[in-house]
Amino acid sequence: MEIEQQLAQKIVARLQREIPYNINVMNKQGVIIASGEPTRVGQLHDGAVEAIRLRQNNRILTDQPNGILQGFNMPIVVQNDVIGVVGITGDPEQLVYIAPLVKVTTELLTEQALRAKEEAREKRRLERFLLTWVGLTTESDQTADLINEAHALGINLNQQYQLILINTTILIHQPVDPNSYKIRLNPDELVIITRQPAVCQSWLALAQKQQYIVGISTAQSLLGIALAQARQVVDYNRLTRSTDPNYRLEIAHIQRLLAAKVDVSDYRQRLIEVNHQPAGHELIATLKMYIELNGNMQQTANQLHIHRNTLHYRLSQIKTKIGLDPKVYHELVMLYIALIDYQLN
Repeated sequence: MEIEQQLAQKIVARLQREIPYNINVMNKQGVIIASGEPTRVGQLHDGAVEAIRLRQNNRILTDQPNGILQGFNMPIVVQNDVIGVVGITGDPEQLVYIAPLVKVTTELLTEQALRAKEEAREKRRLERFLLTWVGLTTESDQTADLINEAHALGINLNQQYQLILINTTILIHQPVDPNSYKIRLNPDELVIITRQPAVCQSWLALAQKQQYIVGISTAQSLLGIALAQARQVVDYNRLTRSTDPNYRLEIAHIQRLLAAKVDVSDYRQRLIEVNHQPAGHELIATLKMYIELNGNMQQTANQLHIHRNTLHYRLSQIKTKIGLDPKVYHELVMLYIALIDYQLN
């Protein structure tokens, strides 16, 4: 390990703001790599060479003919390793109390910088792993290298996780639970991976408060499947303007039907005509609520604050006016697709 020139320059600049004496930083060869006097950069400093050799402070009492100036040269020790030397120029009698502070400050700044560098390296390592992890769709995708990397990162690939997908990366700097993970997939997708339902709820509340679209997968050990589910929810909610964040089998089914380009143009036109009729808006709202509550008659009636007989009447009106029976599952699906098409257009 050796102190880098960029870090050495930052340390010199920081110390020079506080201390009215010249500061030099030398590498392990004793060459000046940063100085309050830039012309000295690149020069070999014999006092630094001696400090490295002895692993102790080198005190220069008087200026030397070879260009060494009076002052202190002190080894920079990090993790019991001498990685360079910091020197302060001036009368040793005046520097006897300042010099140790310069050494300690230099070592603390160095340790802080090295720690930040290591944390950044570990963050990049985790991000690389997460990007691979969210692409796993089969057990065979779990290579030995990937399993070893997961183990090194403390991640159990055999456990099941939920994946939260948010259609923004503005929230990337929001803190995440220590046992959960966060990754930006692209400029428009933020992913949170967790095993804790409470984490799902907190991120959902945060995202919905700011009106972002959210998709939450079912628990999966293969995150590629979880990501596909969450994307289906986001796409579905974007199409339907729904706010339900949870993956349901109906979503995948409806998406497959939409992708198959089922012709619902006649039914869409009838929905438009119904919406312009007296009480037509009421029928459309009833159909939406009936679909949202998965065809549950009692819950739909309760939610609309109407009697079940009134709901039966409205559903029969929908059947008469549009030609599809909401009480028949496959016809309800067609109604749903027509309704989505109607909303989009």
